[in-house]
Parts: sequence; structure tokens; C-alpha cells
Amino acid sequence: MNIRSLELKNKLSVEKTGEQYYDLSAPSFSYKRELGVKAVHYVTVDQAGRIDKISELYFGTGAYVDAICVVNNIFNPFSLSEGDILAIPQLQNEGLVYSRPNPASRPSETLAQYVNTDRQSDLDQSRIQRLIQKAKTKKAGVKAPIPPNMMQQGQVAKVYEGGKILLGESIVERNILTVIEPTIELDPLEIPDAESGTENSDGLTMKEKPSLFSSVIPDIRVNGYTVQGDRLNLFSLKNNGFYPTCRIQFADVDGLFTARFYPKDGDIVQVNIRSQGDETTFKPIRIDFTIIDCKPVGGGGGVSANEYLVTGRMFVPKLFAESIEYQEGVTSWTALLNIAEQMQLGYASNVEDTADVMTWTNPNDTTETWIQDIVANSYLNDKTFFTSYIDPYYYLTVVDVNRLFSQEGEIEASLGFSQNAGDTMGANGADGQTPGIPNYLSNMIQLQGGANYISKHQMVNKSGEISKANGYKRYTQYWDLITKEWISEFVDPLTNNTPGMIPATKGRIIDGEVEGPRNSQVKYKYLGTQGDNVHPEYLYSTVLNYQNITEINKMGMIIEIDTVNPALVRYSRIYCQILEFASPIKSVLLQPREGEVGGEVPPQTRSGKDSENDADSENGIVNEYLTGFYVIAGVEWLFTKPGPVRMRLTLQRREFTPTT
Repeated sequence: MNIRSLELKNKLSVEKTGEQYYDLSAPSFSYKRELGVKAVHYVTVDQAGRIDKISELYFGTGAYVDAICVVNNIFNPFSLSEGDILAIPQLQNEGLVYSRPNPASRPSETLAQYVNTDRQSDLDQSRIQRLIQKAKTKKAGVKAPIPPNMMQQGQVAKVYEGGKILLGESIVERNILTVIEPTIELDPLEIPDAESGTENSDGLTMKEKPSLFSSVIPDIRVNGYTVQGDRLNLFSLKNNGFYPTCRIQFADVDGLFTARFYPKDGDIVQVNIRSQGDETTFKPIRIDFTIIDCKPVGGGGGVSANEYLVTGRMFVPKLFAESIEYQEGVTSWTALLNIAEQMQLGYASNVEDTADVMTWTNPNDTTETWIQDIVANSYLNDKTFFTSYIDPYYYLTVVDVNRLFSQEGEIEASLGFSQNAGDTMGANGADGQTPGIPNYLSNMIQLQGGANYISKHQMVNKSGEISKANGYKRYTQYWDLITKEWISEFVDPLTNNTPGMIPATKGRIIDGEVEGPRNSQVKYKYLGTQGDNVHPEYLYSTVLNYQNITEINKMGMIIEIDTVNPALVRYSRIYCQILEFASPIKSVLLQPREGEVGGEVPPQTRSGKDSENDADSENGIVNEYLTGFYVIAGVEWLFTKPGPVRMRLTLQRREFTPTT
């Protein structure tokens, strides 16, 4: 099937290799209400899931399925059911609705100083070799230390078997790299095979692959009940805490969930969200959740369908079991690796070890509590602090957070995704991915529709609340049983002191000097006694880790992306470019700064083009204060009817460019 809007997409070339690809991000179809409606169509039983038939009926060709989908706000063309009413657009003058978009532009000069697509991440080879040696000692050890969201050699996203598609079968300096793979066995999540074209296919093979839909509408089973896309009102998958959680709100239209599938103790929710691209680089998100609450939130009483809200937490066996056990004579890093292996979790980290050998004991706490206690007392040196979490791919992840906050260096090259979720539905096999694309996010209009486009952004400032509760620094106080000394040493939260930037977490700064209560607003933490049964920095590391983890929550930004970008993972560094388009804000940014000669182009414009230095132009002006490297502290996958799935990121930052 030749789809009209796809025929108009621009063909681009990779400069280095000459490889050609289509730019699917730029829209080539636009419809205005005043153009009118050709007809109103009632979908018959033989047209269910076949918009191409309806296109052929009214236009003599199946090439206009995109027009019918866009006008009727249809993201999943296979959700079309008997009895649906469609508005058929008036397409007498194609030139009014179809047009070839302007070719995509390269990243602006704001990014050019950071971007080098000729190299991958500058990984420390000695670190890689040490991780490989550690992995060799484990049954589930990886052959290659790569990020946990990427597939190891031989892994696949889906398996065709017995007429079904089994989803999610496969279970540097700053980069989080894997050491062992998870071995947890999830409950089978299957959909009918209508795409493989093999002898095992279930029924008629469809040209469009049904398994691709879960990048638009997630696959969800609640205690075996399939939540159909047209009944799903809300979905949220959060990876902001120690383990992923989910919220699902749906309508029980036929009463089947209430009558036959209402969950009991121990029942689960199954979720699958496919990766973008060709499904060979990034893993799908495939999680089983323990149901922790299921309640009606509307409808019922014979008037309308019951609507349910189901919440769940990632199912990890033995995570909440209490036990007495220990890890003898090892570092915290190794202790956590061993615990992960026992729990059938994977293990990933951005360090190869810590410097805190001791016997780590669980005094009948839950495994979750034991893990977090170990991390709270982990120590490498005074320039590191640690956190941990279980990621959506079932890896227990241990992170030295401090090394992520640098504002210097280049943007790492990654796979770029030029397509949006809607393009996935009719791209005739195009995967929409391009290697060597800078891994950055921006709200520049040229990126709209793609996986690098910021559709919403909002600054966050919790500094006053955190400073009140925790002070600007904290003294660690304890009695050392070995040296027979009273120890009182303060922890001053870490910062980078990047030239030309100011710390945003150190209190008010006037004329380059810290003002206010920073030196007087100090907290004290008495921690008892420390003997020879722990590592020398055991109690000090408690405050070192806590104070720094709390401090980085002061300033940041929350952003949204309108499609799934699997290259974005928690506790990675990402460059964000924020442009301002409103004329009043642009006028302010274009004013000379104090000390600048009037009429000179201020640095905020970046482009150097006179046409872009006009506040009334359509071009945006870089907001230097908000632009720079951020740390992704939390990731949320969101779906609100009619979709598609989008992403919300919680970003953190300790330094900013000074404002006027």
C-alpha cells in the first residue's frame, strides 16, 4: 500500500557513510475543518480494522488511510470496529492538504560545540575489562558490558511460536553498564500471530504488524483480562522510586472483568511497551506487576460501564521477604551484585567497585530494606555518592550520581528516532532510526513529532524546603571505639564549579559571593558509636550519601516527549536546548546585557543570522539559563486516551548559566 503522506517525505543522507533514510518527523499532511467533509461513513463488519477498504471506497485507492485517520483522531487503525462513524475528508484539491515538508536542519550552533558524531562514548577500557572479569564469575554474566536498555547479542524482542507472538521474551566513564542479566521468568504475554507469515501464523497475515502497536497503546493484561485500547483511559508507568509502579484506568464495557477477572491476592498485571526502531537495538519494556489496589472510580449501577483504577508494583520474588543473612568480607558493590543474583535480577552500575570491605548483615529486615541500607553506607571516596533502584528491565542498578553532573564535554552519539508513533502505523516497514544522531532534546520546531522533541517543559525549585529541612551542610558525629575519639566532621554537598556558571544549590549569590544563612544554617547528626566491625567511613558515608542525594533535588525541570524514546534511561546525562518563541520573552533576551555595547547581538541568539534576531520572527531564541546538561532522575511512560504513549522526564541540575 502506497500512503500519500509517506510519498512526500524527504530522503536524507548520512554524511559519513552516504546511507540514505527518510525524514518521517516533518508533517506532510495538514487538514483544516473549513475544507469540509465528503461523507459520513458507517463501518460495516467487513471493514473492521480495514481503513484501506474505506479509502478505496471513496477515493479509489488505499493511499488515503492517513487522511481518514488524522481527521478522525485514530492512532490505531486496527481499533476500527463495526458501527463506528467516520468523517470522510474532502480531498478535491490535494495541494491544500498534502505538501512536501522543508528538509530537516542540522542541530543549531548552540549544539555544534558539543556534538561529535564520529565517536561513541569514550569508555575507560580498563573499567570494561574489570567488568568483564567480574561477569565471568557469574552464571548470568554478560559477554559485553552495555547499557541495560540495549539488547545483548542474540537477544530478541519477540518470538513467533504456535500461532502466537510472545512479547518481551528476552529478558565509561558515566555510562551505566550491565554485569549480569536478569533470570526472572515472567508469565507469558501473547498476542495472535498475524504478521510473521510462517506456517504457524494464526489466521490471515496482515501487512501492518500488530506487535508494533504497543508503542502507541501499551499491551495490558489484568489477571488475564485484556484491556482493549478503546477502553483504556489512563496508563502510567513510573520509574522514579526504588522499583517501577503502574496505574491503569479502564472501562469494563461488557462487565467481563467484574464477573470473571476481578483480581485476587497475588494476581498480576502484565505490561508490554515495544521499543522504537527496528526492535534489534533497544529492549521492550516487559514488566509483571503485583496488584496492590483495584477499585471502581466511576460508572456502574446499570447506567454506564464500571470504570476501574488498578495500581501495581513490579513483581520481584523475595523483595519483601524478611531474613537473616550476610555477605562476608566484600565491598558493598559486590554484596549488591550477589544479592541481585540471588533474587534473579540483573545488575548494572557506572562504577566497577567501591572501597568499603566489611561483612554486610541483614538483621531480619526485608531484602528491599537491606539493599537500601547497604547503598546508604556505600563509599568509594569523598567525591562520590550513591543511589540504587530496580529499572524497568529488571536490573538492580547502583549509581555514583556525582559523575553525571558535569556541564562539560560532548553530547554522545546514539540512535536517533525521526518517526512519531503515528508514523509507525503505516510506514511500510520503515524503522525511522538513524545511527550517529546526537542524543539531545529540544523544543525547536524542526524536531516536532520526533523522539527528541520537548513538547512541554516546567522548571522545579524545592530549594527553600530542602535547605530548611537539611541545612546547607551537616556534621557527622559519633564516638570511634577504635581510636577512642569523638568525631565531628561536616559534609558539604558536592558541586562542579564549572567556569562561567553558578551553583544553584548553595544559597543566594550576590556579586559572586554567597549571602544569607549558608554558613549558619547547619545541621548535626549524632550516629552513636563505630567499631571495627564496619568499614572506616561507614557512618560518615551515611551523611555523605544522604546529604548529596537530597541536595540534587533542589533544582530541575520536568519535560514531556510525545512519543517513546528508548534511548533515554534513568541516571544518564542528557543535553536539553530550550528555545523561547513568545515575543515579549524574546525582546528581553535580545536586550544587551549589562556591560555590553548596545546593538551588538547578545549570546542568546546563537545563530548569527540577522533574520533570527527579530522578536517578531517565528524563530526561537535560546534560553541560555535553561539550556545545558541535565541528569535524568526519573522516567514515566504516560498514556491518556486516545494516545499515543508519551514520556515524562524528571531532570536535575546543580549549575546554571548566570541570567542578566
